[in-house]
Amino acid sequence: MIKSVTGIGQIRKPSFKHISTDDGLSQGHISAILKDKKGFMWFATDEGLNKYDGYRFIVYKHSSEDSLSLNDNYLFDILEDHEGTIWVATSAGLDRFNRKKENFSHFFNQNTRVNSKDIFQDSKKRIWLGTADGLFQINTKDGTYKQFKHDPANKNSLTDDLIYNIEEDKDGWLWLATRNGLNRFNPETHKFEHFFNDPKHINSIAGNHVRTIFKDSKNNLWIGTLGNGVTRYNLTDKTFEHFKYNAKNPKGIAHNDIMSFMEDEKGNIWIGTENRGISIWDIHTKEFVTFTYQPDDPKTISNNSVYCMYTDNLGNIWVGTFSGGVNFFPKFDRKFKLYRQGTAKKGLQQNSVLAITGDNKGNVWLGTDGGGLSYFNKQNETFTTYRKQPGNPTSINSDHVVSVLELNQNQVAIGLYMGGLDILDKKTGKFKHHMPDPKNPGSLSSESVFSMIKAKDGGIWLGTLAGGFSYYDPQRDTFTNYKHDPKTRILLPAST
Repeated sequence: MIKSVTGIGQIRKPSFKHISTDDGLSQGHISAILKDKKGFMWFATDEGLNKYDGYRFIVYKHSSEDSLSLNDNYLFDILEDHEGTIWVATSAGLDRFNRKKENFSHFFNQNTRVNSKDIFQDSKKRIWLGTADGLFQINTKDGTYKQFKHDPANKNSLTDDLIYNIEEDKDGWLWLATRNGLNRFNPETHKFEHFFNDPKHINSIAGNHVRTIFKDSKNNLWIGTLGNGVTRYNLTDKTFEHFKYNAKNPKGIAHNDIMSFMEDEKGNIWIGTENRGISIWDIHTKEFVTFTYQPDDPKTISNNSVYCMYTDNLGNIWVGTFSGGVNFFPKFDRKFKLYRQGTAKKGLQQNSVLAITGDNKGNVWLGTDGGGLSYFNKQNETFTTYRKQPGNPTSINSDHVVSVLELNQNQVAIGLYMGGLDILDKKTGKFKHHMPDPKNPGSLSSESVFSMIKAKDGGIWLGTLAGGFSYYDPQRDTFTNYKHDPKTRILLPAST
């Protein structure tokens, strides 16, 4: 379904499928979503880690009796690194998943409890951990780490130890969303730069409690705050733009508490809010369209608190909510338009469609069971039908069409049930028939042609009913037939 915002921009209304605890999800609060290189979906919840193959869940939880289980069930983030290793940020530390053994190793020892919020791998393959106790640089090889914390005596240190989110710009600097301002960190010099709200200056961030950040494809940093809406900071020209909730503006952002960001394939920015659903920034209209939970519509989002959003490699969108589980918006979910047999002369003549192929103009040839051959013009949505006409030797040889193949720009090959092979001349509308002739070994081997595929040399390979398979040479108008030899168990030309 397409919702037109104006004559220029179009925001596709999400039609969500819901995945809940009824489907095997361990818990409804989703804090992070990941699709790994093997195609599995991973969901971080308040009750363990969930792996989903599209049909069933495997849930990994902490067990006090198993030292190789998760160190805690309260999860915040998931990362797959460049080597394919899955890392999990928990309220107790950082865990690494062993795919072969289906268990976990713990980066921090059992006496070190680190409330981890975000895992990030930078362009140099270094892993960073944002926590409630500062920033950690993780050395995955030797198990060591460097920690960066707020130092009241150092004005150039981290502004606050609670780090929600990490991003990287094209220069390799890390951006950190904290409870007290936005930080820019140089991984080489270990120096911090600070961004705070200045009520007297429009060129500052909207608020200091920065809950989430996101860098889009156009080199903008989107800064989501708690209580002060969104700031879009252009990393190229260093300009700021603010978006705040205004009850008088129906095309504005829906709420000032921002929990998550995502960019879709068209460049629109999805903004997950607390209690007000998803506001989507249309890059063409420069306006927002908001989608919320609607009790009378099962295809709307399941909960209005949107904590994480993720677009996978196929363009599917996954949304995690506070208590409504996972929402799945498949890329290809547009409803089919149905064409059925009707009384109109230019309508489909038979509902049983056995074969279909497209032509070089984007239109479609349809083979029906008893309704002949139909040509569908997509532009004017009309059907041209070719039926068997008694007494007309150039009409189609049978109304039972089981295979269709466009031979070239001027000809279409039609495989028929009890009618052989017909070649249609599109310019004249006349059919040339090919039927078995016992006196001619170069004729078709069967009256029924169920499948066809075009050869590289322009010929056609034909699959027949009880006649083996044949090769048709359009230039010579001859057939070479191949049949099974029960004595040798080898497929041989019928003429040998």
